[in-house]
Amino acid sequence: MFEEITLEHKDLFSRFLQTQKIVLSDVSFTNCFLWQHARLIQVAVIRDCLVIQTTYKNQKPFYFYPIGKNAFECVKELLKLEKNLRFHSLTLEQKDDLKDNFVGVFDFTYNRDRSDYVYSIEELIALKGKKYHKKKNHLNQFLTNYANFVYEKISPQNKKEVLEASQAWFLESQTDDIG
Repeated sequence: MFEEITLEHKDLFSRFLQTQKIVLSDVSFTNCFLWQHARLIQVAVIRDCLVIQTTYKNQKPFYFYPIGKNAFECVKELLKLEKNLRFHSLTLEQKDDLKDNFVGVFDFTYNRDRSDYVYSIEELIALKGKKYHKKKNHLNQFLTNYANFVYEKISPQNKKEVLEASQAWFLESQTDDIG
Protein backbone atom coordinates (compact mmCIF):
# COMPACT_ATOMS: atom_id res chain seq x y z
CA MET A 1 0.00 0.00 0.00
CA PHE A 2 2.68 2.53 1.01
CA GLU A 3 5.63 3.17 -1.27
CA GLU A 4 8.77 5.22 -0.86
CA ILE A 5 8.49 8.72 -2.24
CA THR A 6 10.02 9.33 -5.69
CA LEU A 7 10.00 12.13 -8.24
CA GLU A 8 7.08 10.36 -9.89
CA HIS A 9 4.92 11.32 -6.89
CA LYS A 10 5.19 15.06 -7.61
CA ASP A 11 2.04 15.06 -9.76
CA LEU A 12 0.18 13.10 -7.09
CA PHE A 13 1.07 15.71 -4.46
CA SER A 14 0.10 18.52 -6.84
CA ARG A 15 -3.26 16.92 -7.58
CA PHE A 16 -4.19 16.64 -3.91
CA LEU A 17 -2.61 19.86 -2.62
CA GLN A 18 -4.10 22.13 -5.30
CA THR A 19 -7.63 21.33 -4.11
CA GLN A 20 -6.84 21.85 -0.41
CA LYS A 21 -5.82 25.02 1.38
CA ILE A 22 -2.97 23.57 3.41
CA VAL A 23 -0.25 25.97 4.52
CA LEU A 24 2.00 23.41 6.15
CA SER A 25 5.52 23.02 4.81
CA ASP A 26 5.85 19.46 6.14
CA VAL A 27 3.48 18.09 3.51
CA SER A 28 4.94 19.85 0.49
CA PHE A 29 6.38 17.50 -2.12
CA THR A 30 9.71 19.33 -2.00
CA ASN A 31 10.12 18.90 1.76
CA CYS A 32 9.08 15.26 1.71
CA PHE A 33 11.33 14.46 -1.23
CA LEU A 34 14.35 16.25 0.22
CA TRP A 35 14.01 14.74 3.69
CA GLN A 36 13.72 11.16 2.41
CA HIS A 37 17.45 10.65 2.91
CA ALA A 38 17.22 11.41 6.64
CA ARG A 39 14.12 9.31 7.31
CA LEU A 40 11.85 6.90 5.50
CA ILE A 41 9.02 8.79 3.83
CA GLN A 42 6.29 6.77 2.18
CA VAL A 43 3.04 7.74 0.49
CA ALA A 44 -0.25 6.06 -0.32
CA VAL A 45 -3.70 6.97 -1.54
CA ILE A 46 -6.33 5.73 0.90
CA ARG A 47 -10.04 6.54 0.53
CA ASP A 48 -9.11 9.12 -2.10
CA CYS A 49 -6.74 10.90 0.29
CA LEU A 50 -3.00 11.36 0.04
CA VAL A 51 -1.38 9.87 3.14
CA ILE A 52 2.23 10.62 4.08
CA GLN A 53 3.94 8.26 6.51
CA THR A 54 7.29 9.10 8.08
CA THR A 55 9.55 6.74 10.01
CA TYR A 56 12.77 7.70 11.76
CA LYS A 57 15.39 5.03 12.33
CA ASN A 58 14.42 2.79 15.28
CA GLN A 59 11.13 4.69 15.73
CA LYS A 60 7.50 3.89 15.07
CA PRO A 61 5.95 5.60 12.05
CA PHE A 62 3.82 8.72 12.25
CA TYR A 63 1.53 10.30 9.71
CA PHE A 64 0.53 13.71 8.51
CA TYR A 65 -3.19 14.40 8.39
CA PRO A 66 -4.75 12.88 5.24
CA ILE A 67 -4.99 15.30 2.33
CA GLY A 68 -8.30 15.00 0.52
CA LYS A 69 -12.04 15.31 0.90
CA ASN A 70 -12.53 11.99 2.71
CA ALA A 71 -10.15 12.58 5.62
CA PHE A 72 -12.63 11.18 8.16
CA GLU A 73 -12.95 7.86 6.28
CA CYS A 74 -9.22 7.78 5.71
CA VAL A 75 -8.45 8.22 9.42
CA LYS A 76 -10.87 5.36 10.21
CA GLU A 77 -8.98 3.19 7.72
CA LEU A 78 -5.61 4.20 9.21
CA LEU A 79 -6.85 3.30 12.68
CA LYS A 80 -7.50 -0.23 11.40
CA LEU A 81 -4.00 -0.44 9.93
CA GLU A 82 -2.05 1.21 12.74
CA LYS A 83 -2.76 0.31 16.37
CA ASN A 84 -0.98 3.36 17.80
CA LEU A 85 -1.79 5.88 15.09
CA ARG A 86 0.14 9.13 15.57
CA PHE A 87 -0.18 12.35 13.62
CA HIS A 88 2.40 15.14 13.56
CA SER A 89 2.20 18.79 12.53
CA LEU A 90 -1.56 19.21 12.68
CA THR A 91 -3.20 22.50 11.87
CA LEU A 92 -5.73 23.74 14.43
CA GLU A 93 -8.55 22.72 12.09
CA GLN A 94 -7.14 19.21 11.72
CA LYS A 95 -6.70 18.88 15.48
CA ASP A 96 -10.29 20.00 16.05
CA ASP A 97 -11.52 17.56 13.41
CA LEU A 98 -9.80 14.66 15.19
CA LYS A 99 -11.06 15.81 18.61
CA ASP A 100 -14.65 16.12 17.37
CA ASN A 101 -14.83 12.97 15.24
CA PHE A 102 -12.64 10.60 17.26
CA VAL A 103 -13.49 11.48 20.85
CA GLY A 104 -10.99 10.04 23.31
CA VAL A 105 -8.92 8.30 20.61
CA PHE A 106 -6.08 10.81 20.32
CA ASP A 107 -4.01 12.78 22.82
CA PHE A 108 -2.58 16.10 21.68
CA THR A 109 0.78 17.60 22.59
CA TYR A 110 2.02 20.93 21.29
CA ASN A 111 5.63 20.85 20.05
CA ARG A 112 6.88 24.37 19.32
CA ASP A 113 9.93 23.01 17.47
CA ARG A 114 7.64 21.49 14.84
CA SER A 115 5.69 24.70 14.19
CA ASP A 116 5.85 26.53 10.91
CA TYR A 117 6.41 30.23 11.16
CA VAL A 118 5.64 33.07 8.79
CA TYR A 119 7.52 36.35 8.51
CA SER A 120 6.51 39.60 6.89
CA ILE A 121 8.75 40.36 3.89
CA GLU A 122 8.84 44.07 4.76
CA GLU A 123 9.80 43.34 8.37
CA LEU A 124 12.56 40.94 7.31
CA ILE A 125 14.01 43.51 4.91
CA ALA A 126 14.09 46.20 7.60
CA LEU A 127 14.92 44.00 10.64
CA LYS A 128 13.70 46.78 12.96
CA GLY A 129 12.78 46.41 16.61
CA LYS A 130 13.47 43.97 19.44
CA LYS A 131 11.71 41.15 17.63
CA TYR A 132 14.44 41.03 14.98
CA HIS A 133 17.42 41.99 17.15
CA LYS A 134 18.98 38.49 17.11
CA LYS A 135 18.47 38.12 13.37
CA LYS A 136 20.07 41.50 12.73
CA ASN A 137 23.06 40.51 14.90
CA HIS A 138 23.43 37.24 12.96
CA LEU A 139 23.31 39.15 9.67
CA ASN A 140 25.88 41.71 10.84
CA GLN A 141 28.16 38.93 12.09
CA PHE A 142 27.88 37.17 8.72
CA LEU A 143 28.64 40.38 6.81
CA THR A 144 31.69 40.99 9.02
CA ASN A 145 33.01 37.43 8.69
CA TYR A 146 32.24 37.04 4.99
CA ALA A 147 32.59 40.54 3.57
CA ASN A 148 33.41 39.21 0.09
CA PHE A 149 30.56 36.72 -0.22
CA VAL A 150 28.82 36.32 -3.56
CA TYR A 151 25.30 35.19 -4.30
CA GLU A 152 25.06 33.09 -7.44
CA LYS A 153 22.88 30.44 -9.00
CA ILE A 154 23.99 26.84 -8.69
CA SER A 155 25.42 25.77 -12.02
CA PRO A 156 27.63 23.03 -13.46
CA GLN A 157 30.59 25.38 -12.91
CA ASN A 158 30.09 25.71 -9.14
CA LYS A 159 28.32 22.43 -8.40
CA LYS A 160 31.41 20.81 -6.87
CA GLU A 161 32.00 23.80 -4.57
CA VAL A 162 28.35 23.77 -3.47
CA LEU A 163 28.49 20.04 -2.67
CA GLU A 164 31.71 20.50 -0.69
CA ALA A 165 30.22 23.38 1.30
CA SER A 166 27.06 21.37 1.95
CA GLN A 167 29.08 18.37 3.13
CA ALA A 168 31.23 20.57 5.40
CA TRP A 169 28.13 22.18 6.91
CA PHE A 170 26.53 18.77 7.45
CA LEU A 171 29.58 17.39 9.24
CA GLU A 172 29.88 20.49 11.45
CA SER A 173 26.23 20.59 12.42
CA GLN A 174 25.43 16.89 12.52
CA THR A 175 22.89 15.90 15.15
CA ASP A 176 20.32 13.17 15.39
CA ASP A 177 17.34 14.77 13.68
CA ILE A 178 14.22 13.16 15.03
CA GLY A 179 11.89 15.89 13.89
